[in-house]
Amino acid sequence: MLNMAKASASNIKDNKNDKDATNRDIKIRMSSGSAVMCATTWSILRLLPAVLLMVTAGDFPIQARDLPLHYYKLALQARQNYEHALATNNERVIKAYYEYALAAYDDYAHSYRALKSTGGSTAGKRVGKRLQLNIDHSKQNKKQFAQSPTINEKKTANHTKEQKNSTSISVSTGLGSDTNASARPDIITPKNDYIFSATATLVNENAIDTNRKYHFRTGLNFDARFNLKQNENSYDLFSLKLGPVIRLSEKWRLSSLPFIQVNLLNYEYMANEGGFFIALENTDNHFIDTVTIKFGRETFSTRYAEHNASKQEIGSNFVLHDPFGYGGAFAIKPTLSYIKANKSRYTYLYPRLRIQYHLPLTEELHLGLLMSHNVRLYEGSGPNVSQDRRDFEIVASPSLTLNNILFSDIALITHYQFLNNSSNDSTHQFESHSVGVAFKWSY
Repeated sequence: MLNMAKASASNIKDNKNDKDATNRDIKIRMSSGSAVMCATTWSILRLLPAVLLMVTAGDFPIQARDLPLHYYKLALQARQNYEHALATNNERVIKAYYEYALAAYDDYAHSYRALKSTGGSTAGKRVGKRLQLNIDHSKQNKKQFAQSPTINEKKTANHTKEQKNSTSISVSTGLGSDTNASARPDIITPKNDYIFSATATLVNENAIDTNRKYHFRTGLNFDARFNLKQNENSYDLFSLKLGPVIRLSEKWRLSSLPFIQVNLLNYEYMANEGGFFIALENTDNHFIDTVTIKFGRETFSTRYAEHNASKQEIGSNFVLHDPFGYGGAFAIKPTLSYIKANKSRYTYLYPRLRIQYHLPLTEELHLGLLMSHNVRLYEGSGPNVSQDRRDFEIVASPSLTLNNILFSDIALITHYQFLNNSSNDSTHQFESHSVGVAFKWSY
């Protein structure tokens, strides 16, 4: 036994403490490993070599100079298990193996630094750089997996336990064909058209204190739609959201973001909006994803000033992760809005229900399904109805996303959408069918 207490008292006091620390660490690893092994029978078989290695190591005293090599072997095995787990496309299994691999690497790093401070054997120095590259390779694989489309894409950039600084960017452009196309059916009569669309989104979140409890979020969004036949339906929206984000706990945070949306192309038919919203957000895979309260105002041009309205809205998003055992996620979003317009005939209660399902068919191909039911309960009657106007809208839209087109961050998205709006006002009864294809780049 080597006595290395003077040089690394924080990590290796004497041989007895070395053995205790090693055994204690082994118990932690085994408890973590057992939690992962419960996930699937496959994970039990993958962890078996690492468990046998840890049990064997626990039966014999380990010299201080041999600790880096011992932990190196554990970390290497953990990394290999993680790489095999990527093939399952099961986010929970992958996350468990990833955290296990990082923990094993941390053990190696601590023992290597302790030995290096004593001027001991150089065996750890020879493997240190190599192992670091392997761990970085694992992180890169996990990042690529996390960039696959999800129910709520903001989680990719923002929902981390550490709440570190983050930036996400996405740009998409596409071409579609739409029957009964109209940006505002209540103002513009729907007509058939071909539509070119382009969107760009940037979200940045930075910590503004050393404890990372308070963050400042900036969100920019650009949404353009050009109708090739009916230009009056075209619009060009630019929106800005910025404000503080407070971390309430490890899994919950509160955001309060003022926002403004400006129409740069067709203000006559499309309104400018402004206001603020308060949101309670979950940063983990909790059933309650977000709860939002929103206050705003919509302002039209002088020609449609009677449509100007204040908006109050409350909504929440509920997410079930891997509900059917095939991966993916299932989201339900109920929302209730009240739009108080200058004219009573344009004032209405607006309950909505949005259902979304995302399923990875393969690592590259993902299936999406969106369904919604929207109801507009107007307080006043229109010119063509004797009683209060009632609108009922149903939307169904399946989509297919093919990732890694040309480059790893580019996806090809195809979709079909069916929309049916029934109303007791005959002028607002219509159906719409649209198909489209788009390329999307995400960072």
